[in-house]
Amino acid sequence: MDQITDYASLQAAVAGMLHRTGDSDIEDNAPLFIQMCEADLNDRLLLKDMEQEDTLACVVGQNYIALPSGFVSPIALWLLVSSVRIPLSPALPQQLPYDTSNSQPAYWAIDGANIRFDCPASDTYSVKFRYFKKSNLSNSNTSNALLLKRPDVYLYGALMQAALFATDEAGAAKWSGLFERAISGLKNAEHRSRSAVPLRGEMSSRRSNILTGD
Repeated sequence: MDQITDYASLQAAVAGMLHRTGDSDIEDNAPLFIQMCEADLNDRLLLKDMEQEDTLACVVGQNYIALPSGFVSPIALWLLVSSVRIPLSPALPQQLPYDTSNSQPAYWAIDGANIRFDCPASDTYSVKFRYFKKSNLSNSNTSNALLLKRPDVYLYGALMQAALFATDEAGAAKWSGLFERAISGLKNAEHRSRSAVPLRGEMSSRRSNILTGD
């Protein structure tokens, strides 16, 4: 069995580890097993390799911006005013103060599929948005940082999904244990790499904190 280096070799490894190479039930559904594994990982992990900063635009009279593709969780947001980054304060959408007069925003919230501000913008602003972004595997996106760094996390997660698909309780327990062990190792490695970085506040994530494992 070849090393896991990309989406195709991960799919092949799923069938190979189950000794089901050539079995269409496994091979045809390997993309689904990987997709289900990624859904679980995106709910549970926020890794430094997932951090992304984009420049967005807020136009005059508008109080929202659509979230960028692949958004998972926010980190921070700034307005660019005369080339100076002005940090805006995060809020829950139901607690976001709101003024109907055009002004320079001071607060923001994630509201559905949008970033919403506390007022319509009085000018066209460039917005720097830092957030966690998912990079799911596909035929067009054949690799990502997590697969290259920790292929075991992907493999055991996909094998667990395959066992659930096959109603193999013993296999599900086996692969689930290995999946959890791989995630624990990944969290420990992430903690070491970020040991000098202060913990983010609640606004960074409502998921389990990758730094503490809570």
